[in-house]
Amino acid sequence: MVLITAAFIATLPWLGLTLGTFLALAAGLYLMGIRKRTVLVLLPAIISATLYLLFIAVLDSPFPHGPFELLISALIA
Repeated sequence: MVLITAAFIATLPWLGLTLGTFLALAAGLYLMGIRKRTVLVLLPAIISATLYLLFIAVLDSPFPHGPFELLISALIA
């Protein structure tokens, strides 16, 4: 878990908040023994979407914008 957290922090500038959170949560859940694909995809997706809506869309926090955030902003604009 420490390595997953360190990798999340190290790759946050490139992946952005949304994609980085999704990958880190999926890896953490898999490491903890969750093997159902629906849980491994839906739970990180819901949490990442919530973080995007809260921190990027509503609060406009200075979290790094990765490929997902750039794609969404290009589609909206």
